[in-house]
Amino acid sequence: MSNSKDYVLIGEVLSTNGINGEVIVKLADNPLDITPKQVFIEINSNENIHRISYNIEYLKAKNSLEVILKIREATSAVQASFLKGEKIYISREEFVGPGLETLLQVK
Repeated sequence: MSNSKDYVLIGEVLSTNGINGEVIVKLADNPLDITPKQVFIEINSNENIHRISYNIEYLKAKNSLEVILKIREATSAVQASFLKGEKIYISREEFVGPGLETLLQVK
């Protein structure tokens, strides 16, 4: 069983973007050394916290503080809307890499 030390907070879902399941993520303070292939979204239900793994389809810069994230498992704006306000983490093992510039080129 993993604990909170196994994850690094990279941002929070602000809203949906378009109709295909994209979300806008406000980045945490310093996500500069990340190149994740998957994210973990913290879901709070009935006072229990779960981190559910999602695969990244693509990620692109919206501005210097926000990115547009397409999660493969979310195929509509309705599905993506359930993620609004949720925190996004990556595995601490993935918190190493060439930087956000490379991450934003993943398609």
